[in-house]
Amino acid sequence: IPPDTPDPAFGRAAFAAAFAIDFLYEAYSAKQFEDRKTDIYNKIVSLADWILTQQCTDPAKKAYGGFKSNENSTYYYSVDACRVIPSLLKAYELTNDADYLDSVKLAGATFLKTMQDQQAYGGFARAVTIADAWLLQMDIECLFGLIGLKMLAEEYDTANASTYQDIMTEAVDFLKEGFENLWLQYDPSDEEWHRIALSENEIYDDPFAYALLGLYDYEGWSLTCQKVYNF
Repeated sequence: IPPDTPDPAFGRAAFAAAFAIDFLYEAYSAKQFEDRKTDIYNKIVSLADWILTQQCTDPAKKAYGGFKSNENSTYYYSVDACRVIPSLLKAYELTNDADYLDSVKLAGATFLKTMQDQQAYGGFARAVTIADAWLLQMDIECLFGLIGLKMLAEEYDTANASTYQDIMTEAVDFLKEGFENLWLQYDPSDEEWHRIALSENEIYDDPFAYALLGLYDYEGWSLTCQKVYNF
């Protein structure tokens, strides 16, 4: 929390590197940075290569295909995979490095499907550890994952389009209710929607920003997007 930033003890995070790639991808094509293109390209590659080191590549683990929440963590969150997939696809588009595409296919068709299949509702379990321990709450911010899953289904992995479409349909069908009513998470332990633990009357803006971006990309300026945006 400012002014005490950055926090070196926290460690680097895959989602932060992913958002940096998003920015640099735009900067790479901007006329004002024409003389920096090589530096920008190299930094994108450096960030994308580092993200790959954060992915679980052990097929025996439930976290297989997911990304550590930060480099010092043992937790693999669904939302981090949702954030990383579009960014690695941009890196792939720029570099044509197949490792990036293979990574996002694994994150989407395997990890996010595992997280969705772990419970019977349709959202994504919040996280799993490398030791296969679960956080089963489901967060509306995972609607952000629709962006990357749609990219995979429509352009980058069309052979598995039906898998991605099924994941997206199930996620929307369940998470939309919570999103429309301004809830943040669903807890299977009491089968109720919640906001935050300290107060059911407080709403965090960033999960709704992520969710709104994802749902807007998936279904356009729908009644649901209009309702939540206006609220």
